Amino acid sequence: MIMFTDPMLLDEVDVPFESDLHIAELKIDGIRGIVGKESRTRIYSRHHNEITSRFDEITEAATAAIDFGTKLDGEIVVCDTSTGKPDFASTMARFQSTRQKKITPGLCFVAFDILSYKGKDTTALPLCSVKHCLMKR
Repeated sequence: MIMFTDPMLLDEVDVPFESDLHIAELKIDGIRGIVGKESRTRIYSRHHNEITSRFDEITEAATAAIDFGTKLDGEIVVCDTSTGKPDFASTMARFQSTRQKKITPGLCFVAFDILSYKGKDTTALPLCSVKHCLMKR
């Protein structure tokens, strides 16, 4: 069973935040997903609902790509295959689809945090260390 760490959520501010001590990331308009590989690979929404069966392609890719005991936080998104831009309407259509064995061109999982790696909690590590690990994958 995947133990949960609540994902960090987006917050609205009046002025842009700028600091040499922080990293800013592009907000990708998709569905928040936590992908974890333990006895099998599972995907959970930010509300802790299992959504594994809705995204077979991501589950299969994550099974092959991530190590046992690893948990990633990110966004599930369908990108336009010609422009690469996220398409929220297509993402929601795919999420709400009830068809079995779906294939959606442009469907991807964009990881932006490693919550655990090979069974070790990484949430207390410096952010730059975690980002460096993500970039190497």
